[in-house]
Amino acid sequence: MERMEFEGETGYVAVEAAIHVSRYLAVKKLVPNRRVLDVACGEGYGSWLMGQWGARSVFGVDVSPEAVEHATKRFSTDSVEFVAGPGERLQELVGQRQFDLVVSLETIEHVDDPIAFLKNIKEIASRNNASIVISAPNDHWYYAYGGNNQYHQRRYTFEEFKRQTESVLGKARSWNLGTLGIGFAINPIN
Repeated sequence: MERMEFEGETGYVAVEAAIHVSRYLAVKKLVPNRRVLDVACGEGYGSWLMGQWGARSVFGVDVSPEAVEHATKRFSTDSVEFVAGPGERLQELVGQRQFDLVVSLETIEHVDDPIAFLKNIKEIASRNNASIVISAPNDHWYYAYGGNNQYHQRRYTFEEFKRQTESVLGKARSWNLGTLGIGFAINPIN
């Protein structure tokens, strides 16, 4: 499921909901009292969750005006707001806003220019020495028996993702892998 929707034709799928929410749970401990940028916020539930987990503020960005409209309707609060626009234009979209944490979950595989996207994240994060959490799906696992995701412009192996992100953002402090278990978990590689 590409985007967890709260209205529309896709309906609720428990496993997909668990996977989507687990990605945000991976950043829960980083959120309290921070100003968070949620890149590719989709329908806004993750931004809202981070607000509930104690973020000082959350600014959600998504390329889909329709998703941002839904997010604003359902999940905006005094400290959670949303705007529509592409990840390659993050600096323009956030303006002078300051962030302590940049979260971009399952985004890089969608953007037209992943290097420009990463450079935008780096510029925004470096303004305040913010932490960055970024993820990409393992389409080689999801589609091991054929097929692909029509919305993904590229497929990353772990090594490709690591090489590309570190070439722009610098060496990562940690790496985690998401995996099915009883539910869905995100675990440190070591």
